[in-house]
Amino acid sequence: MNKLNIIGLLLLIFISSCRKEVNEVNENVTTDPPVILNYTPTINNITGSLIGQVVDENNQPMSDVEIKMNGEDYFTNAFGHFIVEEVTMNSAGQFVEAFQEATHFTGSRRFFPQAGVQSRVKIQMIKKEFTDQFSSTESATILIEGGAKIEFEPNSIKDADGNIFEGTVMMASHWMDPSALETLDQMPGNLQGVNALSEEVALQTFGMIAVELQSPDGIKLNIADGKTATITMPLPDELLTNSPEQIPLWSFNEEFGLWQEESSATLQNNSYVGEVSHFSFWNCDYPYSIIFVDATFTDNNDNPLNGLLVEVELGNGTTGTGYTNNTGTVNANVPSNEILTFKLYDNCGEVIFSQDFGPFSTNSSLGTIVINNSSVNNTVIKGTLRDCDNNLVQNGLVITTMDGIETYHYVTGSEFEFFMTPCLATAQIEVVGVNMDNLEQGTSVTATAQTINDLGDLSTCGSSLENYMTLTIDGDSKTVLNFAVNSTGGDTYMFAEGSNIFVGIGFGGNAVGDYSTSNFVEGITIDDWNINTLIFTQGFFSTFNVTQYDTKAVGTFSGQVSNNGVVTFLEGEFSVNL
Repeated sequence: MNKLNIIGLLLLIFISSCRKEVNEVNENVTTDPPVILNYTPTINNITGSLIGQVVDENNQPMSDVEIKMNGEDYFTNAFGHFIVEEVTMNSAGQFVEAFQEATHFTGSRRFFPQAGVQSRVKIQMIKKEFTDQFSSTESATILIEGGAKIEFEPNSIKDADGNIFEGTVMMASHWMDPSALETLDQMPGNLQGVNALSEEVALQTFGMIAVELQSPDGIKLNIADGKTATITMPLPDELLTNSPEQIPLWSFNEEFGLWQEESSATLQNNSYVGEVSHFSFWNCDYPYSIIFVDATFTDNNDNPLNGLLVEVELGNGTTGTGYTNNTGTVNANVPSNEILTFKLYDNCGEVIFSQDFGPFSTNSSLGTIVINNSSVNNTVIKGTLRDCDNNLVQNGLVITTMDGIETYHYVTGSEFEFFMTPCLATAQIEVVGVNMDNLEQGTSVTATAQTINDLGDLSTCGSSLENYMTLTIDGDSKTVLNFAVNSTGGDTYMFAEGSNIFVGIGFGGNAVGDYSTSNFVEGITIDDWNINTLIFTQGFFSTFNVTQYDTKAVGTFSGQVSNNGVVTFLEGEFSVNL
């Protein structure tokens, strides 16, 4: 089921890695981290896997970043990915960190793994540049890009031994806009914390800031004992209406991977202003308790409404979005004791359902919501797939294109029938049949929107399939579509990703050639394969040949790879658009 997350309240995302090594992180700590008193985290250990990516501020992959989780070290590969396979994790909240000490602030993520499932996370690291400086013996005000600022008292900086530091202080900083989606990738942990009563809460952020201090020769510094600095964080216009006059200030606790409530900030001239006693990451957040809500949408004939956008809006204007799955269901992690407005959109962005629910104090289900709207599921497309010899196609695919958006409908047993919800202005839908066994596709035929379309025999005969990879184990084949390509440092990385699939395979070049000694399998997960979920780590094909490399990369591969420690022979072919 697709997860629906309230943006700016709670981040539940997942992750990956290759190359596992042991290495100690060089930690130059200047002050003891704050302690969360009387807090015992919930522990629910399971065995799970993790696949993730680390990117820089330009969203480009970062290689050789050190990853630490549960005391073990891993490293990202050339494409910024890392995989942690079949290890003990805490399903109540697992913490993972990314270190590139010399150039970037520490990145991290807190996620919620499940037993036997491959979780995923993305960490966007923030560049650390010591471009600001001031004299420690004088008061100073440092302006930060975006409108934030920090004010220092004279003689308020200490060195690593706790002594008052006298000299030039270098400062690196970064303000994170609470209204920007990239903040959810850049921030440490997730938006959960422990309040002053040692209770876990969900958070709505009104701004974050990262700060590090050091001397000109690289010795780390911090605020002296008994001293404070004043931070000012601007509020975007869209958050001003619902911003409280006073809000808790939270620092990030790396022991638990959670924000902890330490002090407070007040609203002054459209900015939050507060005092802090040490530097790391700071966050202005409003706390909520959190619950789980699900809803299922159907038409008036009990047919599920599949793939439609759902938006949940709180009374303060905060929203989150998600899509219904193939059963018409959407799951939402939302604040408790809040009125929730659920909105369902058709494929044209028109609201076809809107209703308030709650408030709820515990996990709740809205049950089945019947949409009595003539525009939903009002188009039926059915027929039979046949090959060039007019034989039935038992392993097929039907691709529909409506208003420029393609949708894939997999077919087993040659006959197909499915519902669609077109836009009211849509008159025609293009339909193409695909034979997944020989990777041929037929010519497009036209269906009429808002009617029942019996296409009869739909031919898959015509031209070769585009942008695919076929994987075969023990004679059982699966074809994956919609590959993207990332070329970094002269290598080629081909990957496809979806809710129940991940394929990542690379080779060391960007031309036609034999790459049998220069290739790798980063990971393969196909949930509905009869072999069950596969996680190949550091696989290496004994044969890998690229026969075309221009507008597309075409080639074949084969060899033995590891599937959770079991050696498996895997072969395949690909034709991936560049």
